[in-house]
Parts: sequence; C-alpha cells; structure tokens
Amino acid sequence: MRKVIASTKILTFFTITTLLFTFTACSSQNTTHQMYIQKAKLTKEEQSLIELIGVESIPYILDFSVDDTIQSLQINTYELVNNKWNLLSGGAQQLNKTTGRIAFTFENVGLGLKLAIENEGFNSYETKADFNFKGLSTANSYLINRKTIKYDQEIPLVIQVHTSQNGVSCLLPEYGFYQPQLYKDLGYEKIYAITCLFSQKTVNELSSSLDT
Repeated sequence: MRKVIASTKILTFFTITTLLFTFTACSSQNTTHQMYIQKAKLTKEEQSLIELIGVESIPYILDFSVDDTIQSLQINTYELVNNKWNLLSGGAQQLNKTTGRIAFTFENVGLGLKLAIENEGFNSYETKADFNFKGLSTANSYLINRKTIKYDQEIPLVIQVHTSQNGVSCLLPEYGFYQPQLYKDLGYEKIYAITCLFSQKTVNELSSSLDT
C-alpha cells in the first residue's frame, strides 16, 4: 500500500481548494438548468492565489451545473487491461447544490488521487502499488471543452499514460475512454482513466452498483 502523502501536501491541497471554492461561491451564480461540466475558468485573482501559495501540483478544477433532481456524484478510476477498463477505485458522494466545483490532484492515477467537491468535503482514493513505475514517462490528457451531462452516464475526465517509449500519444479522454482499442498497438505499460457520473440515484444506490 502506498504511504500516506505528507501532511504539508494535504494541507496545501485543502487550503487552495477551500479558497477557490470560496471565491466561486461568492462570485458565481448560474440560473439556467443546462447540465454541463467543463474545465474551470479561473479569474486573475484565483490564478494569483495559486501562484502565491506556490503549489507543486496544481489541482485540476472543473465547474459543473446540474438540475435539482441530481442527488449524487460518483468519481471512478480505471486501468486499461486487454482493451477493457477495469475499475480501480470509486466512490459516490451526495450533492446538495446544482452548481459548484470539483477539484482533484494526482501524480499517478494508478496509486490514487485526492478529491474535493465544493461544500461536500474531501476524499482520497489509494490503490496498491503492484507495478514498478520507475523510469517511465508520464503523459496526461484532460477534458477541456464543455461536456453535456446526462443522467447516470460516465464522463471521462482524464487519461494518463505511463511508458518507457520516447514518444507518447495520449488521446483526449472523450476518444481514448470510449475507444480503448486505439491504444492496443501502442505498447504502453500502463494506461489509466478518471471519470465522473452524475445521478438521480442516492449515494447508497450508486454504491451498491459499484459492489455488483
């Protein structure tokens, strides 16, 4: 099992996301019912805050808007094995508002990530380190454009590749997740994905589906 990340890094992640969420809560009001998720557009004040804190790994921050029937949000991590996405970790969390932000940070998706949801708290997911990543190059691709949210439909947010090769082709999440066969002949040692899912189901109902 991977050791717990140093308390200073945890504190930094907690501090920066709390402050960014506070800015959003004070300045962002969305009155429409269009459901979407997209990379957060940080203000100059927010960018200055990140530079002031001087974090080594800037959290990946997303804005979302849903209707009032959405009850929960699920974040999953996967590993690509034999052209299929195998679930590594996942967790559902209750949503009590229709707009907000999601922030997470990671170095290696295969070893876990830290997650924060505006006004809903902080979580961390860790997995067993059963592979030696030493000497491998890493490349990430992220969801950048606005994506329409549909009930109980997974949205790929990140694809991460680890390889000993010199050249890396990391497909955008919306292509690489739904067409994993595209990675078949590339010969990468490890490929991971992070997804989100907004649901009208309760947290207990979603958690039960993960166990089956």
